[in-house]
Amino acid sequence: MRKFLILFFIASVMFACTKEDDMIKAPSEGKAFKELNVQSNFDWKTTRDYTITLKGYANSIVKIVSENNQTVYQSTMIKKDVDSKIKISLPAYEKSIRLKYMGQDILLPLSSINVNYIFN
Repeated sequence: MRKFLILFFIASVMFACTKEDDMIKAPSEGKAFKELNVQSNFDWKTTRDYTITLKGYANSIVKIVSENNQTVYQSTMIKKDVDSKIKISLPAYEKSIRLKYMGQDILLPLSSINVNYIFN
């Protein structure tokens, strides 16, 4: 058993010491950046800026979460019966967000850069 462990250790060390270059393949040749045909009106930004105005029925925390509930983008306190403006930058691929407030889970579409919601 001891000989097996020694041989296993030596084999592990030998495998770990192999050249990394042997394992990495060279990338395929592609076009140079200058050769790409990109329309002049193409938007390179990966985020969009939104102003979200919320009004709640109680002083509490509201969380702005991704549609799939995987990412909390912002958590903020809103006051009872007061319009709270939240400026937030979200990934451009997001088409809707979730608002979590006082046990509510609201799916809110991002149809414009100004979004309003009143909690009931």
